Amino acid sequence: MSMTGWRSGGFSDECCNSCAHLLHGYVDLRCNISQKAALAAWSDEAAEARSQIRSTFQKRRDHLLHCCACGTALHQPEALSITMVDVSRYGSSVEVAEAIWSLG
Repeated sequence: MSMTGWRSGGFSDECCNSCAHLLHGYVDLRCNISQKAALAAWSDEAAEARSQIRSTFQKRRDHLLHCCACGTALHQPEALSITMVDVSRYGSSVEVAEAIWSLG
């Protein structure tokens, strides 16, 4: 059977066609699971999930900024619930980190 025959649908015998399809799944180097996951990531359901996740992270970020706003300059992150704290009035960032580390 030529490559053209396979691409146009395979064998005329249903049993041979089924076996060839199964064999193709074992020897094909593409990852079908990843391809299906990529397609699912672009669905309407995935878009709604991303929106909910973004909202959750924004709420966590806002809570973090509120809790840490004790007169310290903070950088408001756009994506993560991680912020940068300006510790320069307490020394260099290395000195502050070492002091915190020494507290155990």
